[in-house]
Amino acid sequence: MYENPRLTELLKKKAQLEARIERETALARQKSRKLDTRHKIILGACILADIAKHPEGGTVIEDMLRRAASLPRDRELLRSQGWKI
Repeated sequence: MYENPRLTELLKKKAQLEARIERETALARQKSRKLDTRHKIILGACILADIAKHPEGGTVIEDMLRRAASLPRDRELLRSQGWKI
Protein backbone atom coordinates (compact mmCIF):
# COMPACT_ATOMS: atom_id res chain seq x y z
CA MET A 1 0.00 0.00 0.00
CA TYR A 2 1.22 3.51 -0.84
CA GLU A 3 1.95 5.81 2.10
CA ASN A 4 1.45 9.49 1.58
CA PRO A 5 3.95 11.40 3.76
CA ARG A 6 1.94 14.64 3.56
CA LEU A 7 -1.20 12.87 4.66
CA THR A 8 0.68 11.20 7.51
CA GLU A 9 2.04 14.56 8.66
CA LEU A 10 -1.40 16.20 8.45
CA LEU A 11 -2.99 13.40 10.47
CA LYS A 12 -0.27 13.78 13.08
CA LYS A 13 -0.92 17.55 13.29
CA LYS A 14 -4.66 16.91 13.51
CA ALA A 15 -4.15 14.56 16.47
CA GLN A 16 -1.92 17.15 18.18
CA LEU A 17 -4.51 19.89 17.64
CA GLU A 18 -7.30 17.70 18.96
CA ALA A 19 -5.24 17.01 22.09
CA ARG A 20 -4.57 20.75 22.57
CA ILE A 21 -8.27 21.53 22.09
CA GLU A 22 -9.18 18.89 24.66
CA ARG A 23 -6.68 20.33 27.18
CA GLU A 24 -7.90 23.90 26.65
CA THR A 25 -11.53 22.81 26.98
CA ALA A 26 -10.73 21.04 30.26
CA LEU A 27 -8.88 24.11 31.56
CA ALA A 28 -11.82 26.36 30.64
CA ARG A 29 -14.24 24.04 32.49
CA GLN A 30 -11.95 24.00 35.53
CA LYS A 31 -11.67 27.80 35.54
CA SER A 32 -15.44 28.13 35.25
CA ARG A 33 -15.97 25.76 38.20
CA LYS A 34 -13.45 27.70 40.31
CA LEU A 35 -15.18 31.00 39.53
CA ASP A 36 -18.57 29.48 40.36
CA THR A 37 -17.24 28.18 43.68
CA ARG A 38 -15.68 31.55 44.53
CA HIS A 39 -18.96 33.29 43.67
CA LYS A 40 -20.89 30.99 46.01
CA ILE A 41 -18.39 31.46 48.85
CA ILE A 42 -18.45 35.25 48.55
CA LEU A 43 -22.24 35.34 48.31
CA GLY A 44 -22.64 33.06 51.33
CA ALA A 45 -20.11 35.04 53.38
CA CYS A 46 -21.90 38.31 52.59
CA ILE A 47 -25.27 36.86 53.57
CA LEU A 48 -23.91 35.47 56.84
CA ALA A 49 -22.16 38.77 57.65
CA ASP A 50 -25.35 40.72 56.99
CA ILE A 51 -27.43 38.39 59.16
CA ALA A 52 -24.90 38.79 61.98
CA LYS A 53 -25.53 42.56 61.87
CA HIS A 54 -29.26 42.36 61.06
CA PRO A 55 -30.69 39.14 62.56
CA GLU A 56 -34.20 39.94 61.32
CA GLY A 57 -32.96 39.15 57.80
CA GLY A 58 -32.44 35.54 58.87
CA THR A 59 -36.16 34.84 58.49
CA VAL A 60 -36.01 35.65 54.78
CA ILE A 61 -32.98 33.40 54.37
CA GLU A 62 -34.63 30.56 56.28
CA ASP A 63 -37.69 30.82 53.98
CA MET A 64 -35.39 30.64 50.98
CA LEU A 65 -33.52 27.67 52.46
CA ARG A 66 -36.79 25.80 52.99
CA ARG A 67 -37.53 26.20 49.30
CA ALA A 68 -34.04 25.64 47.91
CA ALA A 69 -32.32 23.06 50.14
CA SER A 70 -33.92 19.87 48.89
CA LEU A 71 -31.36 17.22 49.79
CA PRO A 72 -31.93 15.68 53.23
CA ARG A 73 -28.20 15.79 54.03
CA ASP A 74 -28.10 19.52 53.19
CA ARG A 75 -31.15 20.24 55.32
CA GLU A 76 -29.65 18.23 58.19
CA LEU A 77 -26.37 20.17 57.98
CA LEU A 78 -28.20 23.50 57.96
CA ARG A 79 -30.29 22.49 60.98
CA SER A 80 -27.11 21.41 62.81
CA GLN A 81 -25.78 24.93 62.22
CA GLY A 82 -28.84 26.51 63.82
CA TRP A 83 -31.01 27.26 60.80
CA LYS A 84 -34.73 26.70 61.40
CA ILE A 85 -35.76 24.96 58.21
